[in-house]
Amino acid sequence: MSVDPLTKSYPMLTPYQFASNTPIQAIDLDGLEAFYVQYGFRGSVPLLANGLGVTASYNIGVAFDLDKNIGVYQTLSLGGQQGIGLTLGGSGGINWQVNNIQDMEGLGVNVGGFIGGPPGVSLPFEASAELTLNPKAEKVSDLLSGFNFGIPSIPGITYDASIYGEGAYTNFSGITNLGDDYLEFSKSFNKMINDFELNLDHKLKNINLDSKKIGFDSKNFSNQIYNLLYEANLVPEIDLPEVIVRPEK
Repeated sequence: MSVDPLTKSYPMLTPYQFASNTPIQAIDLDGLEAFYVQYGFRGSVPLLANGLGVTASYNIGVAFDLDKNIGVYQTLSLGGQQGIGLTLGGSGGINWQVNNIQDMEGLGVNVGGFIGGPPGVSLPFEASAELTLNPKAEKVSDLLSGFNFGIPSIPGITYDASIYGEGAYTNFSGITNLGDDYLEFSKSFNKMINDFELNLDHKLKNINLDSKKIGFDSKNFSNQIYNLLYEANLVPEIDLPEVIVRPEK
């Protein structure tokens, strides 16, 4: 009999309980969730007088699961919206209907929205929320597969407001397993974060921006990723900046 991979995260609960002993009003997580932190930008353009129009986004992120897989991915989306605005910044989330991060690849459906300050005034971070829907769901209870939200601690810019529904496509540019060898983990982690930063810089340059202009700090981002891994009991507790040395670009 296998033990729930989330057992260490919930020492107050016996591994034999289900849904915190509230099976009627709650669902039980299977311990195989995928977590992610991403950075991206979205534009919402009204085409009709009532504000209806199109939205498109591009996100690049780092995802990991409790099987110690970690990878860099990119997501492109296109859909319909009501409103107008632009949001650029970081967000994080969880997808609880995947066995590993590779299951995040492919087509998906998202609904969400973002909101900035008064018209013409930007918020100094991405203020957004999004639900991920499972297009392969066979019953209503399986339709909702995850969510993500803007992370104020990661700098960004949000103008005006929009709500949207869209189709999205996600693919990974590299996946590795952390394993139990810390030296190998440090090399893999280095490469994942470095690939992320290089790809982010390249995409930002396409819209005449760079990471310094928007306040993106690679060391802080690395620490945020590592803290998520540590909280999931996937890596040991260390002082990240002293152990992980990122290669020069």
